[in-house]
Amino acid sequence: PSFDPASLVQVTPYNLGYSLIGPLLVSFAAWLVERARRDGIERLYFLSREGRLMKKVYDCWNQGVADAPRSDYLVISRRTAGVAAILTFEDTVEIARTIFFPNTVESFLYTRYGLTLSDERWEEIAETTGWERDTEMKVWNRKVGHLLPLLRALEAEILAQVEEERRTLLLYLAERGLDRDSRQAVVDIGFGGSVQG
Repeated sequence: PSFDPASLVQVTPYNLGYSLIGPLLVSFAAWLVERARRDGIERLYFLSREGRLMKKVYDCWNQGVADAPRSDYLVISRRTAGVAAILTFEDTVEIARTIFFPNTVESFLYTRYGLTLSDERWEEIAETTGWERDTEMKVWNRKVGHLLPLLRALEAEILAQVEEERRTLLLYLAERGLDRDSRQAVVDIGFGGSVQG
């Protein structure tokens, strides 16, 4: 009979958690404290959603550690940060390039930019661009050439939404203390740094 080494190890969520994920998160929490001390950081902001578990581990690991930076949790999404950061039409197009599985144009505009258009505005858009609210569309391989006329037609509405969301986001961040000083840092596992930016 052949021997299969994998048959000796039963992988379950329980032992995966304590044997791999737990030590990884504890090591990360210890590294954060060392790095924050070195950089003079006094407060760490963990970003939702992945940051919730990291914050819990960090808080537990550093309970009673006098000089450990305080931790806070920010409820913020890549979409929120991305829309609030739009300054140019090119920024608007860059957000559109993210994969969007087949759905309606109306859903795309709401999901990507928070836009909700009136029936009258949809009629205007249909006349000028050919896009109707229930037209099915998708974005794949960052190709958005087909959307450029629509995005140009809605540029003013998108920028108005950006201003509203930016104002609201900045108020939230100030309320959470991010405008205090430079002795704070954001903790996130996102590889692109889009939320941090």
